[in-house]
Amino acid sequence: MRRTPRFEQILARAEEIAGDLGHQHVGVEHLQLAILDDGDSIPAKHFSEFMDIGTISKSLYSYLDSDWYKNPVTKYRSAPK
Repeated sequence: MRRTPRFEQILARAEEIAGDLGHQHVGVEHLQLAILDDGDSIPAKHFSEFMDIGTISKSLYSYLDSDWYKNPVTKYRSAPK
């Protein structure tokens, strides 16, 4: 895959988000937040046609801050509703 400047910016932002949350890895959740942060991205524009981007981001941040996400042992129990 060719790494464009925009792709590099998204990766850097995802790493920043993960670091801000105290995570030592970058997951798809961090990448999604980075993509949504870029209001000019095609996914952000598409999502904004159907939902509020702030609501999506808030939900993702809430998930990333949940005990269910932070404690891998509980991931094998039922997911939060």
